[in-house]
Amino acid sequence: MARTHRDALAAVVALAIAGFFLYQARLVESSQEDLIGPRLVPSVFAIIAIVLAFLQFVTAFASRTAPPAVAVSADTDVRDELAGFGWVRILLMFAVGAFYIWFFEAVGYIVSSLVVFLLLFFLFGRRNIGAIVLLTIGGTIAYYLIFVKLMGMHDPPGWLLDLSTLKLF
Repeated sequence: MARTHRDALAAVVALAIAGFFLYQARLVESSQEDLIGPRLVPSVFAIIAIVLAFLQFVTAFASRTAPPAVAVSADTDVRDELAGFGWVRILLMFAVGAFYIWFFEAVGYIVSSLVVFLLLFFLFGRRNIGAIVLLTIGGTIAYYLIFVKLMGMHDPPGWLLDLSTLKLF
């Protein structure tokens, strides 16, 4: 299958998944009819995914140039190496997600999010330590303000560490 057709097919599949996700997000029960509620974040993510899938579909046919040539040595197939690394990265993402669920219950939101953001930045190749620290702390604070303070979601204490006793937040 040609690269253009694979990209277009991937876009159609992503569009279908995002559409189903948006449908499911709208089914979330809410006691409030305000804009901000339990449906907001999943709906926004679904709409972003729909827009990105549409852009992927358009760019699949808009750029008909050949991909850049990759130097291949006689004993290595670059595509096999990249494909293997992609699967490893996907499996690591699932492992980080499972760790986050466990760690969140153990130490609460703040500490678990800081650690998981650090892991994700390293997993995706971000190596500038200043940017990692800034984005990790900024992301954790932003999510805390949005979900706990703005949306009023409960931040349960961890069974191993309970930061609520410090009355910092």
